[in-house]
Amino acid sequence: MLLIGSETLSANPGKIEAFNGFCTTNFIAEVKASNIITLDQLNEAFLAWVDEEYNRRKHSELGMSPKQRWLKDSSRIEYLDEKKIRKMNPSDNASLSHTTSEAYRR
Repeated sequence: MLLIGSETLSANPGKIEAFNGFCTTNFIAEVKASNIITLDQLNEAFLAWVDEEYNRRKHSELGMSPKQRWLKDSSRIEYLDEKKIRKMNPSDNASLSHTTSEAYRR
């Protein structure tokens, strides 16, 4: 499961707005200039754009790219077993989506 932010999102709401603004000015422009016609194509293009453009550019406050920052502490990340989660909370299966796919486990 991919979680972004906290339950309340009150501590750092500007992070989401900054990401949305960056997407609007950069990714949307690429989409408009492309031949994307399906939702699958759009999703594929977005994942590629995030990986190639967003995660590899140097962040002004971090002094490194988001990917470099993620890798710096990647040993501290504990991945959850989706099957175990589903068994523990069967009524909440709808909240577990395809975001646990291999695309997010790279």
